Amino acid sequence: MSHRPVFAVALVVSLFLARSVPADGGFEAEVAVRQPTRLDWEFAALSFGADAAKVPSDYRSEKQRYQLFVPEDYADKKAWPLVVFVSPGDDPLGWRAWRKACEGGGVFFCAAYGAGNNEPAGVRVRIVLDMLDDVRRRYRIDPEQTYFVGMGGGGPVASALAFALPELCGGAVLVGATPAQWRPGDGRLDYLRHRAQDRLSVAFVAGEKDPARPDVEANGPPYCRDLGIRARQWTPKGGHELPPPEAVVEIQAWLAEDLPRRRRDVEARPKLAVKPDEAPDGATQAARLTDTAQAELVQPGRLHRGIAMLRGVQARWPQSDAARKAGALVRDIEGDARLSDVLAAQAAAEERRLLAAQARATERVGDLRAALGLYQKLAAKHADSDEGKQAADAAKRLAATLAATPYLGASFEDDGVTVQAVAPDGPAQRAGLRPGDQVTRFGTTKVASLADLRRALAGLKPGDKATVEVRRDGRSVTVEVELTAAPRRGD
Repeated sequence: MSHRPVFAVALVVSLFLARSVPADGGFEAEVAVRQPTRLDWEFAALSFGADAAKVPSDYRSEKQRYQLFVPEDYADKKAWPLVVFVSPGDDPLGWRAWRKACEGGGVFFCAAYGAGNNEPAGVRVRIVLDMLDDVRRRYRIDPEQTYFVGMGGGGPVASALAFALPELCGGAVLVGATPAQWRPGDGRLDYLRHRAQDRLSVAFVAGEKDPARPDVEANGPPYCRDLGIRARQWTPKGGHELPPPEAVVEIQAWLAEDLPRRRRDVEARPKLAVKPDEAPDGATQAARLTDTAQAELVQPGRLHRGIAMLRGVQARWPQSDAARKAGALVRDIEGDARLSDVLAAQAAAEERRLLAAQARATERVGDLRAALGLYQKLAAKHADSDEGKQAADAAKRLAATLAATPYLGASFEDDGVTVQAVAPDGPAQRAGLRPGDQVTRFGTTKVASLADLRRALAGLKPGDKATVEVRRDGRSVTVEVELTAAPRRGD
């Protein structure tokens, strides 16, 4: 990744204006970024869509500020742990909750200003990685003990960074949030999921009264574990808020427990490891990944992982010399009848695991029709496997459930309460609901999220009528909807 050069005069001015970092350890409320990040922020930002990897023309890394804690006994003879906190608002949060764990455990802490939910995802990613790289330039930070932490809307950013850049961290902590970016890319970047399985730990935190708790419990640790990613949930008292310091100490200890596994991963795949303060460019990363893939290809049971790495090189750095080498290696494997059969078997096993995990997660969050489709796909593609047979049974069960489940005939935008579309001649359309309507109450249930709406529907059956209140063009509108059974496919 290339950046425009930083002119000497601008650099001197930036250093002059910046507050000094803690010389002997301690907390500094405002530290200035000195140079643009060397880390691949564009790639991480692409987790949020093809247009996310951009910042405004007037964006300047040197204008970014962040909070920083340095352990008092810091010395550069070893590499140190670091917590990178992504806040939901523009004012940094996290230090109050993480202070005890950081001061007692010798852990660095940083949290950026101006990286809240109001900023586009790409800008947030850039600010956080400007901050992270600045800390890594100043101090000797251990990538194996660097953790991205996000609260609320900061959670998806933290998880996207961890899953896109696993070589820079040991995991993530999501407070009142679930990862929005589970499946990087379109299949050509499956190696990132493998890297998450090999080395990452994901901690989930949702207070007992946190509105996000049902979604976290349904689509957090269970999905991670189904994919083979180490995960655990904490449920402290309280609502949507920072966890108590005692819980944070436990979380940090749980993350540290997995350090030996990450060290073993470094020993097994040394070229994928990043040293403190190292920021390899794209050509270097591509070459290292290709070399590692070649070593994977000869290991029993890891042929598919090696091929996934090679395809990742082709997708991520398509113009590199390494990509051309990767393409030749893939063709050689696919042209070998024996190896091709082994690869197909390993790929099929992974597809079965992924489809089953996706189906179960989708069913847990209440999207039964989508879950039915995933079960049916798994059953059709892998009919003779145990997973395929189990999926066929699950599909029959869900089909029967859907036949007795009330059907509204409306889809909703990401906020969960705004109508995105209504099915032609469905209950919602017949009742007069329109795209753009914001549902505020369904029957006797106050609606603030899609989970609320699903809970309201769960207490009804086809043929029931319900009063629906919506906000439309700034005013309240009430309609009555008569629910039906879900239409069968092809109707």
